[in-house]
Order: sequence, then structure tokens, then C-alpha cells
Amino acid sequence: MLPYIPDPNVNKTFLEQTLKYDDNGELCTDTEVLDYVMMEWERPMMLDISRYLCEGKEDVKILNVGFGMGIIDTYIQEYNPSEHWIIEGHPDVCKRMADDGWDKKTGVKCFFDRWQDVYEDLPEDHFDAIYFDTYEDHEQHLFSDRALKLIKKGGKVSFFNDLFVDSVSDSAVTDDIKKYYGDWVPENFKMSIENTYIEKVPEHSNYSHDLAKNYYLHIILERLY
Repeated sequence: MLPYIPDPNVNKTFLEQTLKYDDNGELCTDTEVLDYVMMEWERPMMLDISRYLCEGKEDVKILNVGFGMGIIDTYIQEYNPSEHWIIEGHPDVCKRMADDGWDKKTGVKCFFDRWQDVYEDLPEDHFDAIYFDTYEDHEQHLFSDRALKLIKKGGKVSFFNDLFVDSVSDSAVTDDIKKYYGDWVPENFKMSIENTYIEKVPEHSNYSHDLAKNYYLHIILERLY
């Protein structure tokens, strides 16, 4: 694999845009027409994926890329991780993290920077679990490739995606997903698909086109050896 050279322009426009937390605590742009970065309807998804990644592991070491509203990181803390690394690049979100004392929590290590700029500081073959959920990040696929080098045997990797479906009983759907991602998954990893029931996606969400689709699919990669 060629050395990774960070592109200083990736996410530049988004990172320079002012974000705020609205009256409901949801993260959005500070503009006349609000663009929501993270919302409360995502909470069940974060609850489930934290369980899929952490449950049954002792002294779990986990890396989360993208803090947002801190939903998944709060759930991760319930598993008493021995190491909880968080990478967040947006200055307004970093301020909220610092104000809430995340950088002072036992076992938590915060990187207030883009993942592109701190990747080389991450230890290989180290983490039991990795989750990736950034916004306006057109290099997500590059981190996903590298995450497979950071996870240790028996560890699991997952990431936010746009996979909403009407039914989880249709095997053709999961077969298509496995076929789509199959070429990317190394032979020493196993891919599985889990789901979360979503009661309703709000109309002002970026995913309002998925209002009729009640299931979100989690792609989970587990390192076998």
C-alpha cells in the first residue's frame, strides 16, 4: 500500500462552516435553512452498533471516528472500555466535547483533528472495535481500507452507510450487499449484516427519502486471523 498523503482540501468547506446544537440537541448547520448533520432518530442505530461491536468483550479498546452528538460514544462508555479513542475534526463539535469533559474521562483519548491528519498516530493491530461515521467526507473508503490494519484478531469494524430497506426478510437484498462489498473485504475478514428498526425518519432529515423504509442495515467486518 502506498503511503497516505493527507489532502488539506478534503472537508475544508464543511469544517469551516459553523455548526450548532439546536434546542433538541441535534447537530446542524448555523444557516437559514438548516442542514442536519446528526439527529435523534439515529439513536437506536447507535445503540445497536455499539452492542454489536462491544458486547462480550472485556477491556475493550475501541476507536470511533466522528463524534457528532456523542450518541455512540456515550453508549460505548457503558461497556467500560479500557481505551476509547475518538477522532473529531470540526471545531464546533470539538468545543462541545471539551465543554462536556470528554477529554478528561478515564481511558478516553481525543484527537481534535481530521482523521487524515492523525492516521499515522494510530497503532496497527490494536483495536477490538472501530466505528466510522463522518460527514461530507469523500475519503471514507480510504479510512475503511486502513481500519482493517488497525483492528486486531477477533475485532470488528463498522461504518455508517446509506442502506435502508423495506424488509430484512428478503435474502436478495443482503446477497446484493455482500456481492457489492465482497471484492473489498480481505480473505481474513468475515462480513455480516445486522439491522435496526427505525420507527420514523423525520421529514427534515437528509434521509427523508427513506421515510417508508423502516430498517437500517449495519455492515460489520470481523477479523478472523
